[in-house]
Amino acid sequence: MREGLKINKLKDKQTSPSFAAGGRTWCLTCFPKQDAPPHTHVSLFLECQGAPGITDTAAGVRVAFSLTAYNLSDTTINITKTPPAAPPRESVGGDLLALLERPGATSDVTLVAGGRSFPAHRAILASTGYLPLAGHPQLWHAARSEFFARLFDSGMSDSSSREVPLPDADPDALVLLLRYMYGGVLEACAPAVLRPAAELADRLLLPAARASLQQRLVAATCPDRLLDDMAWAEARGYGTMLAALETLYRRDAAKVPSEQVEALAERSPKLMARLHLLLLGRG
Repeated sequence: MREGLKINKLKDKQTSPSFAAGGRTWCLTCFPKQDAPPHTHVSLFLECQGAPGITDTAAGVRVAFSLTAYNLSDTTINITKTPPAAPPRESVGGDLLALLERPGATSDVTLVAGGRSFPAHRAILASTGYLPLAGHPQLWHAARSEFFARLFDSGMSDSSSREVPLPDADPDALVLLLRYMYGGVLEACAPAVLRPAAELADRLLLPAARASLQQRLVAATCPDRLLDDMAWAEARGYGTMLAALETLYRRDAAKVPSEQVEALAERSPKLMARLHLLLLGRG
């Protein structure tokens, strides 16, 4: 952030001035005494203002930042810390990520995508176990792939192959999803990776990751891309994402470029007609 959020310890809640990033308006909300019991920590939230409800508890969205705590009564004990951007290494997820990053002789399968090879482990890819969500130890979710479980148990000739090609898969999307399957956290990624990652998560039967990526796409859209995102979501049957985008269209229709409207009318006349009815209050 260009400007820090000054916390008055006498207040229960403070909100920063709004700022723009990624086509959205954001603010920081701070609870100096934590937002819930036991009130022993400082809670800090990044909030997207005016976006439809995004309840992506599994997203694990992460950015690089430094946290500095100033002790105004004794400046000799100021604290500056850069929080980790991955599960701590002493966690199960951290241990598995270390295995993914340095598989050595333990790898027994290699995934191939976009001309790149990714050594991996059948037992982890096909596991039906559950991992704790980073930062939410009370929540657990299935983080591994039913696709690989079915493939390796199918008995077909390629089920025991040392190499598994994933035609048309984006290699950067595969990196993101491998780290999710190993570490239990869907990390931040470049905007250009969101769509191919959502498609690959669908293909690998990772419904929680797919839903999280769809929510990120909704949060990252802007009037210039809104109709294209809607057409993409409709073509893939992503109904929840499409409904969230329709809510944004109702609000931002006047900001959508006319050429985007014309392109959607040609690409998907039914969707364009539905949006027209939506604006008329009949959708």
